[in-house]
Amino acid sequence: MREEQMRVLVIDTRLTAPLKEGAVRVGDLCREAGYEVEEVVSYGAALRLANQSSFGIVIMDGRVPDGNPHSAAAFFREKNKAVYVALVVDHVFDDLDRAVFAQVGITAVISRGEALDGLPRFLREVSSSGSRMAA
Repeated sequence: MREEQMRVLVIDTRLTAPLKEGAVRVGDLCREAGYEVEEVVSYGAALRLANQSSFGIVIMDGRVPDGNPHSAAAFFREKNKAVYVALVVDHVFDDLDRAVFAQVGITAVISRGEALDGLPRFLREVSSSGSRMAA
């Protein structure tokens, strides 16, 4: 991994669940792209970890029961204004959804159905845009 490579925090409620056939975990996609990854199953755990360590990318599951993505994105932005935040949701209904999330600091909204293509594309875009934060 390159020294300037950003660390990734993944909040994934399915982390401890068995994988369905053909499914891939978000953290595994990030590792395959060469990122150092920390994975947690709740916003509470993510917030505690973010207070101890810095991350350049946060990828959140939109269905985490102990918080909401809006307040979590605000927290991560407060900790690091340059953080990239992606939200993985069941459905993105239209561009209005993306605009609402962008207002609270969410960089990308990716539906679960397009995650296999969307997450690697998001990571490539982040990487090619240049690191906004030191690792």
